[in-house]
Amino acid sequence: EDRAAMRLHDIGIRLVERDGAVGAQIYVGGGMGRTPMISHLIRDFVQADALMSYLEACLRVYNRYGRRDNIYKARIKILLHEIGA
Repeated sequence: EDRAAMRLHDIGIRLVERDGAVGAQIYVGGGMGRTPMISHLIRDFVQADALMSYLEACLRVYNRYGRRDNIYKARIKILLHEIGA
């Protein structure tokens, strides 16, 4: 059960196990507030040792292309809505 409502956060991580390896599913672009959105599954499986690098890459994309000119549009969910998952 998802008791953390991870698909409603900017970045959600669900731990999974595949073929004996521990990793994570990465969901990006959720959020509540003025424009509620459910996040998108960006990556189905990221190995545990690559998790931090993958999350940093997600933030680098936002820092490069995110809308910093408008306080209401300065969110990951708005960027994903504009450019797609």
